[in-house]
Amino acid sequence: MSEPIERTINQFRLNFDATYLRGLPLLLNDSGAALAYEGLLAAIDRLASIWSPAATSADRFRGFVARYFVGGLGAHADALWHLRNQLAHSFAPGACELLVHQSPQHLTQRNERLALNIEDCFAELALASNRYFSELLTNSSLRENFRWRLAAAPGTATELRAVTQTH
Repeated sequence: MSEPIERTINQFRLNFDATYLRGLPLLLNDSGAALAYEGLLAAIDRLASIWSPAATSADRFRGFVARYFVGGLGAHADALWHLRNQLAHSFAPGACELLVHQSPQHLTQRNERLALNIEDCFAELALASNRYFSELLTNSSLRENFRWRLAAAPGTATELRAVTQTH
C-alpha cells in the first residue's frame, strides 16, 4: 500500500475513533442513551459510506452491518436500518425497544419488538469497526472504495473532529 493512502486511512480511523469510540461511551447512561443510539447509527452510516460508496444508502448500511457485525446484530441489519430511519426522521424507535443497562435482554423480543441494549450495540460497533479497518489496510477493493469516496466527498477523512471551545 502506498504511504499516502495508509496515512489517510489512519487519519480517518483516528477521527472515527475519537468521535465515536471515545465519544459514545460518555452517553451510555440513562440520560444519554437516546443520543447514543443515534450516534451509533451515524457511525455505521459513516463506515458504510466508505465501505461501499456507490451503493444506495440502504444497501450499504445493511450490507456493512451484515458483513462486519458478527456478534448478533449482523442478523438484524434490516431492523437497524429501519431504526436508523425512525430515529433520524421521527425520533421514535419503531419496531425496536431501546434499552440501557439491560444486557440480558439484548436481541430478545420484548413487547413484540426487538430489544437492543446500547452497551452491547456499542461493543459490536467497536469490534465491527476494527474488523473493517483491518480489512481496509489489506484489501485493494476496499482501498479503492475508500479513495473513490474521498474523491467524491473531499474532507471525509480529516474534517470530522471534536469541537473545542476557545476562550
